[in-house]
Amino acid sequence: MQAIMGSASLEQEMREALGLGEAKKKVITPKDRQDISFQKSKAADTVFSKGASKKAEKFKPAERIRTRLTYTVRKKTGGPTEYFTYESPSISVMEAEMMAKKELDKKGLVIWALLDRESLS
Repeated sequence: MQAIMGSASLEQEMREALGLGEAKKKVITPKDRQDISFQKSKAADTVFSKGASKKAEKFKPAERIRTRLTYTVRKKTGGPTEYFTYESPSISVMEAEMMAKKELDKKGLVIWALLDRESLS
């Protein structure tokens, strides 16, 4: 008889350990809720106020991923080709190409060929 009783309590203990047993319900009053929310907001304030200053002190700008484009270009009037390299702060190749074309237009150059696209980190 004890073996049967012992196994029942053992099974109950195992169920509770796995979270499958009957959970003891705790009654939360409105006062308890208020205390919990106050504790959460106070904890959040501490994290943001103390942690932010520490992070700001330790923060060093990481090298960003950028795009390098290499073209051969000519003057609008013609002439021999020259190499033109443009490094864009953007990850987007399309945006980098647009920015490079604007730069070339300012300098009065025309693209002859795109030689290389590189993503740098």
